[in-house]
Amino acid sequence: MLRQIKGFILVAVMTGVLMGCSATALAYDCQEWLHNDSGETAHDLTKILKGKHTIERTYPGNKFKDVEVEYHSQQDITSVHFSGGTVEHCSWTDACFNTKEGPPVEVIHAFWTDEYGQKIGNVVGVGTNAYDSDGDVVVEVIHEWVDWTGTGYPIEPNDGPGAPMGPITITDVRYAITDTVRPLEDLNNDLLDPNLTPELTWVDVNGVTLNYGQSMPYNLGPLEASSVVLFRFMATGEGHESVEMIQYREPIIPTVSEWGLIVMAVLLLTAGAFVIVQRRRRVAA
Repeated sequence: MLRQIKGFILVAVMTGVLMGCSATALAYDCQEWLHNDSGETAHDLTKILKGKHTIERTYPGNKFKDVEVEYHSQQDITSVHFSGGTVEHCSWTDACFNTKEGPPVEVIHAFWTDEYGQKIGNVVGVGTNAYDSDGDVVVEVIHEWVDWTGTGYPIEPNDGPGAPMGPITITDVRYAITDTVRPLEDLNNDLLDPNLTPELTWVDVNGVTLNYGQSMPYNLGPLEASSVVLFRFMATGEGHESVEMIQYREPIIPTVSEWGLIVMAVLLLTAGAFVIVQRRRRVAA
């Protein structure tokens, strides 16, 4: 019996450690500036994210007022729809959202619509991910931009991803490491001004041109547990352009999670209870 209890304790410890030390994804804040080159006034903007995402917060920017988020299970996509305003041709607008820990945030398509919800132009779509690589944090830029089979918004059940688009050219790539988490509305070009944010040191890195299915990893090196990553770049493709300011709010490093500790504690307490019961039975005998 004692051997069985020892084995149970070992299993408890290993279970807690394995659960607690698994790497987790980063919470993702995206401030994006988009250029309306559709030739018309846009009344809505729709972003299509690959997969299911939990959107914690949105910021409609300086042109829109409302944001609607919906998961479409048939296509396995999440739509983020900005409305309640207008964006003139050749004008820029910011459109922001953030997600909880989860899969890479890949904007596989985005488009402008007119006052009747009809699609009038595309927006360059680009994805990013961050992960741990032997103790270093890597930010990856991903090209899975595709055409869209739907005619506008709302999204219909038969709408979905179409043929690949691109290539996408990534330029003006830079990053900064800080310990301050900024709200979505503050992730703007003011952060690049050393007079306004002298605490930030921006590091320039090389750009790249990506064909569909390709990605570019940027190794930022080891980070402290409290570090916050700011990553900025411009994306252009098929005559469209956008500027991305991304904030990863927690680095991906293996740590003992709260759930891991809770599970390990419960299992150890259970094993301890068995030991106490067995000892009392021996004494009573």
